[in-house]
Order: sequence, then structure tokens, then C-alpha cells
Amino acid sequence: MFSFSYCNPVQLHMGRGSFERVGEAAARHGRKALIVTTGSAHSAELAERAGFLLRKAGVGWAHYAGIRPNPLGSMAAEGARLAREEGCDLILGIGGGSVMDASKGIALCAGSGGDIFEYVYGRAQAVAALPLVLITTTAGTGSEGNWTAVFTDPETKAKKGLSMPLLFPRESIIDPLLLTSLPPRQIAGPGFDALAHAIESALSVRAN
Repeated sequence: MFSFSYCNPVQLHMGRGSFERVGEAAARHGRKALIVTTGSAHSAELAERAGFLLRKAGVGWAHYAGIRPNPLGSMAAEGARLAREEGCDLILGIGGGSVMDASKGIALCAGSGGDIFEYVYGRAQAVAALPLVLITTTAGTGSEGNWTAVFTDPETKAKKGLSMPLLFPRESIIDPLLLTSLPPRQIAGPGFDALAHAIESALSVRAN
């Protein structure tokens, strides 16, 4: 067996109705959250629901709904700029892998400045990131529990990954009730994603 080091500091809250804990989770890490979602009507409803729970916990909020699949680096820059303009000291991502990865980029760019690809390509050293809380609405990427984010480079059209401890969420919420409204295709796709990773782990010559 090969040697390795492993650390996962993310506090995971899993269970039916755990979405209701978002206010208390956010209050442990900041006073005003930037809620990050896609632009869909369902995402807007979730943002409003989260905003209500944040207010009950004494946390203010603003909303950035500019995330699309396979997020571009520009989305991280736009979200970070809005976070600074609104005085947000916390990022709250609600969505699937694209939203969660973009939220990590926003937290990093808001804390360290610069463009996300400066860090992807090693041209700059990240020094800080805003605290991050994630709520996953799919079950395939695992981004809510890791230190990795993937962004699309608009120049090369390539998807590039970025991994560093600053990208770990402080807390993540996994509420199975959020998955019950997904269409079959969005259940099957992430489900096969999770299965593929499990098969990779089983077949890898470096499995432990």
C-alpha cells in the first residue's frame, strides 16, 4: 500500500430537513452572506427560502444568480466583485457541482483578489478565502465535501481543476428532500457520476 496523507475538515450536516439549519450554520462564520445560485426559478425559490432563514439567524444576504453549467472564470470574478460591493463576509452556494465549484472560486477571489486562472495555472499564490457554506442539490460531484473546483478556460475551452485547502467549505448541508424534485435525467447523470468514481476506486492500481 502506498503512503498518503488525508484531511477533510468539512462539517457535514445530513438528513431530511437539514436545509433549515442554514441560518445557524451561516451565523457561525459571517454576518452577511452572498447566496450563489443559477438563474432558474427553482434556484430563486431556494435562495429566498435560505434568505428567510438567514434573517432569522441575524445574517444579512445578497444574491448572485449568474452561474451556468461548466462555470467560467469570469463568473468567479463577477461574484467576488458583488461580494465586495455588498460587504459580504461569507459565501453560501446552493446548487449542483457547477454552483458549488463557482462558489469556491468566488470565495477565493473575494479573499485573495485576482483572476481564478492565475491560481489554476500557478501564476499567483492564494492567501485567503471567504468562509464557505454549501448546500448541494444533486448527488454526484461531492464538491460539498472536498477542496477541488473546476472551471472552464474560455480561451482553450478546457476544463481546469484547482485544489487547495482554502477551498474546503466550513460546513455543508446535504438534505435528501432537495433531490426529490429533480427530473430523472438529473438524477441519473450525477448518479452514474458517483458510480463511475466508485468503480475507479475499486479498479485503481493505487487503491488502498
